[in-house]
Amino acid sequence: MREASSNGGRRRALVLATVLVAVGLLYAASARERSFFDADTAQYLGLAESLLAGDGYRFDGRAQTKFPPGVALAYLLPLALFGRDFVWIYRATVFYSVAALWAAWAWWEARGERARWLLLALTAGSITWYEFSLGASLSETPFALATLVALGFAERGFGRGPLPVLGFAAAVVAAVLTRTAGVALLAGIWATVVLRWRTGRSERVGLLAGAAAGTLALLAWSLWSAGAREP
Repeated sequence: MREASSNGGRRRALVLATVLVAVGLLYAASARERSFFDADTAQYLGLAESLLAGDGYRFDGRAQTKFPPGVALAYLLPLALFGRDFVWIYRATVFYSVAALWAAWAWWEARGERARWLLLALTAGSITWYEFSLGASLSETPFALATLVALGFAERGFGRGPLPVLGFAAAVVAAVLTRTAGVALLAGIWATVVLRWRTGRSERVGLLAGAAAGTLALLAWSLWSAGAREP
């Protein structure tokens, strides 16, 4: 029985890997190869280049206080390796998209979702996800990845040592510092802490660690941006 279950798990993993590779190849083949005018994209890349040059978190000679630094940090590696080559920038977007689909699958599996294959197909094939994966926005797929990783850790629980707690906290911080919409995730975690306070100690500690880490990151960004804001 155990061997049959193991074989079934390997088959599911193989099918999932095949699906994600096929989706990634489709996205990569369809991704943009040059920039189109977009103010947010220009600022994200300009901020990443400023960080690489050692000039701080600045754009157009001014400290950037509108966008938290997560997106700029997410594109540091392709910019460092290939410069402002939009083929590789948009391939990085595809990478974050496929990783986020894997994280979504892991979350659905932890929840015991029977329709997870259908959910995966609907998500990967939706026009919104497809467009964001091709570079319509540089922020959406890194934010989706961070959020879905956080949800996956929370669903699986925190009773297996410190690594799930650290992973959850890091994912919450990444979500909060990638988009201000991450505040909604943070609010949901705090609400869960309050409403489920009498749950097991490991779950309570894990949720509190993520909520505290996200709150500290948000507070640090808010204080820095308030102090750096120029008239």
